Amino acid sequence: RLDTTNTVKRIGSVLTRIDLDHTQILGDTLDKIAIEKAPILQPKIFNVIARQETQAQNVLSKYTKDFDAVDVEGKDFFHSGTFDTFTFENENFYLSPTTLGLLGQHQSTNAALAIQAASHVLGLEGKTLESEKTKNALSQTKLLGRMETWKKKNQTVIVDVAHNPAGIDALISYLYTKDPKQRYHIIFGCSNDKNASNMIQALGKIAHNIVCTSFAHPRSWKANSYAETWFENVETAFCATWESATQPVIAAGSIFYIAELIPILQKYGFEKV
Repeated sequence: RLDTTNTVKRIGSVLTRIDLDHTQILGDTLDKIAIEKAPILQPKIFNVIARQETQAQNVLSKYTKDFDAVDVEGKDFFHSGTFDTFTFENENFYLSPTTLGLLGQHQSTNAALAIQAASHVLGLEGKTLESEKTKNALSQTKLLGRMETWKKKNQTVIVDVAHNPAGIDALISYLYTKDPKQRYHIIFGCSNDKNASNMIQALGKIAHNIVCTSFAHPRSWKANSYAETWFENVETAFCATWESATQPVIAAGSIFYIAELIPILQKYGFEKV
């Protein structure tokens, strides 16, 4: 509703899955947040929408009931839901199994949204999607800091910019699917406006232990009572963890924290794989 992109003339809009984030601005329930998110959709353009929880979907359905073109995941386009054998299908296009460059089950939805939007854009130009080009694009898509693996000899660090409860849940789901018995040393840092206690509690499901750290950005959180072990800076937290680690290390949280961590990984000889 208040997004600056609403000042730009566009041919289409894409709305990803609505979850609880920025609640101090957008509202503390899914339907309140959906009311704020819905106006990115417009009546005389194409609109591509991810499958939503019932509260959010009810708001969006009401808002778009008189729109010209609204495509909803699971109704107008479909996908396999897995990143390593991703498939896609809509009325005019089928994509046989391929691998996504971005890890995590939620990236399957994001890829499907992108393909559906691309089919509309190409259609306006009198073109159609091509399977091989689509597969190449999906497999080569990367996002800095998103479920990256860094290694040094036999030590592994998984880096992820999961900075809200939905992101943390996606990270946990991916790792749990890979190996439900594996536990991790976790170094967590988030911004001061996030639901930190909720995220720490969720990470406990896969944690050998959890340490928390501040970082240099002004939005960094500071010491909190629910953090058992607290470090004042990222390098100290990282060194205290990886030098004695008996399990893989996960560094998760704010993009500001991860941006600070990556040069530290390089300093100590870790390489991205």
